[in-house]
Amino acid sequence: MRNDLRLLPAALTAWGAAALAITGWSPLVGAAGLAAAAAVGVRWRGTRSDASPRHQVLLCAAVAVAVLISARAQLAASAASLDGTGEADVVVTATAVDDARELGPFSTSAARVTVRLATLEVDGAPRRARARVTALGDVLGVHRGDVVRLEGTLVTLPDSEEVRALLVEARVRATAAPSGLRALFPTMRARFREATEALSPQGRGLVPGVAIGDDSALPETLREAMRRTSLGHLTAVSGAHVALVLAGVGVLGARAPTRLRAALLLLALAGLVGLVGSAASVVRAAAMGVTGIVALARGRPPRALPALASGVVFLLVADPWLSRSIGFALSVAATTALVTLAPCLANAFARLHLRRWLATTLAVPCAAHLACAPIIVLFTPTVSVLGVVANAIAAPAVVPATLLGLAGVLAAPASQPLAAALAHGAEACTWWIAQTATTIARLPLSAAPWPGGLGGALGLAAVHGALVVVLLHARLRVLLPALLVVVVAALLLGARESAWTVVQCDVGQGSALLVRSGPHAAVMVDVGPSDGRSQECLRRSAVTRIDLLVLTHPHADHVGNLAAVLASTRVERVLVSPAAEPREAVSHVGAELAVAGAEPEVATAGLRGRAGSVDWEVLWPSRTTPLDDANDLSVAVLLRAAGGGRVLALGDLGAGQRGLADAVTACGAPCTELDVVAMAHHGSRDQDATLARLLDPAITLVSVGAQNPYGHPTSEALSLYADLGSRIWRTDRDGAVRILLDGTGAVRDGGP
Repeated sequence: MRNDLRLLPAALTAWGAAALAITGWSPLVGAAGLAAAAAVGVRWRGTRSDASPRHQVLLCAAVAVAVLISARAQLAASAASLDGTGEADVVVTATAVDDARELGPFSTSAARVTVRLATLEVDGAPRRARARVTALGDVLGVHRGDVVRLEGTLVTLPDSEEVRALLVEARVRATAAPSGLRALFPTMRARFREATEALSPQGRGLVPGVAIGDDSALPETLREAMRRTSLGHLTAVSGAHVALVLAGVGVLGARAPTRLRAALLLLALAGLVGLVGSAASVVRAAAMGVTGIVALARGRPPRALPALASGVVFLLVADPWLSRSIGFALSVAATTALVTLAPCLANAFARLHLRRWLATTLAVPCAAHLACAPIIVLFTPTVSVLGVVANAIAAPAVVPATLLGLAGVLAAPASQPLAAALAHGAEACTWWIAQTATTIARLPLSAAPWPGGLGGALGLAAVHGALVVVLLHARLRVLLPALLVVVVAALLLGARESAWTVVQCDVGQGSALLVRSGPHAAVMVDVGPSDGRSQECLRRSAVTRIDLLVLTHPHADHVGNLAAVLASTRVERVLVSPAAEPREAVSHVGAELAVAGAEPEVATAGLRGRAGSVDWEVLWPSRTTPLDDANDLSVAVLLRAAGGGRVLALGDLGAGQRGLADAVTACGAPCTELDVVAMAHHGSRDQDATLARLLDPAITLVSVGAQNPYGHPTSEALSLYADLGSRIWRTDRDGAVRILLDGTGAVRDGGP
């Protein structure tokens, strides 16, 4: 059956008009909407005789005008609410849109929550307000539906942002939880979270995530693994949840009259939205569901594409900022692909002599991936190569995990033991999802780099379009050899290793150092900040196994990217600093290592071992070190690479360098006149001249950001090592540095 595309021009016009309206280009919106409508409508051929080009143009024009009026009215209302409040200290009364979320130990704010303003006070003068604001600060414990009174500093944002302002350094003055019927859904969510507390870390994160989209307890390592394998959508409520709920209610009410059945479906849909919230994917699925239910009530068969298109139009009229929502775009793209492309791919795969169930299983994630990847690459310059495989493997566990989780949510207010039992059942299913994500994420080809931005997105869309043509028209005897060539070429490229002994990764204002310990293996000292560069360094260096991971001290610029590294690489052994502060960071590191199955060892002087082909020995800190500053408790490990090259990374040592100098003196010749030293604290002024003279490195590495507020590296630090005759490489100017120690005492070095 042909797809009904008559409402597609209206949906596209609504999207374009909304995007223009909220960016301040309102004079152009009407003309652009009409032009787009004419361009599409004049050539349109509907499936009905009354679907003429004139009707298409009129519909698109009406949609463009409606979006424009809605956007300008909402912009005017929010502008009036926030007028004169730029960076002002305010007190607001608001309703929480979602649950407050902890931002982690490396964030400058403890938590964040989005609220919808009701009143706003500036200098004691209250006024009514209508805008969405994100509060950053001490707001943990605020739940969706709570009426809160907050104080803080308001910082307004551009009109193009749905959240119109930030309330920074926010503090809660008073909280009133919802009462009566409004308290039902928050109570169900809270009680279900309690029922999952006894589960494993993956269960505490994935069971509520898969069931109701609450992924607040999901470990960062598992979150990163799911992102790399295109499984992150499983913790976002979408059309699958709506379909399951409506199917269940439809079966229960199968004998009811049509209109009563439609009313029950609408009630169930409203309950689901109240339970899971109003995220972009939720409202898209709900709008599509409402359209289908209305068609059912009118005695017409629901059609997916008209339902989707009309839902998009209504939502963009109500909330034009959805036009800039990545979640909304992904949801619409995935649904469109599942409706239009997936059946075609299933037929194509069946022609390749695959069983029908297997062809369908592969076609669904393949269609969604082909549609969504170009959108994702706009913001994340990588492509999940094995995402389709991961989704196909995880698929059998998704439906039972969702159903058991939803049953647990419904049971939680009445019986905690029953809810806990259902949660344990769901945990058995989510274990399979977690294992799929973590295993595939660590494969060498799980994610491939791709140019970001609009150019990269258009290029990937073109590649995917060509791939679709090939899949739909190729025969088995042509396709299999082509796929074999592609796979072999990819494996050869992924297996290619450049010659290096040491790599100072370019991670900005942070540190991550690699010392080769075998084919595709390395010792890694620190993992850099949470901007993703260190796992890219691992990929470019063809490292798939870390024989020893040394986390010198628990500061964000040295351990912030730990989750991404653990998700993408197998780690055999971990050494950590004895530093107990900052306590939240120490706890976070321990939790992420536990999720990855790595047991950390506290490193103190004298501890030694072998990691692959690298011999290592901890020189600092000693068990009796009197210092308690985390920087001065940085772990200093002497690494002896294959061929005899000696490497030492100094972490962020300051005053502790004097103690390390004593340890180097006691060690003698094996610890002096080194090949490579990573300078302490990114080249800060706190360099110990005695230690520098003892180490006397042939090469000094400075891992430092191109723009940092600290003045790193200082001229004094650079001069100290340069005067020793050391060759200095710094990542802010030279990028990543690769060094080859050839085993003859000579050192060959080079930039990226």
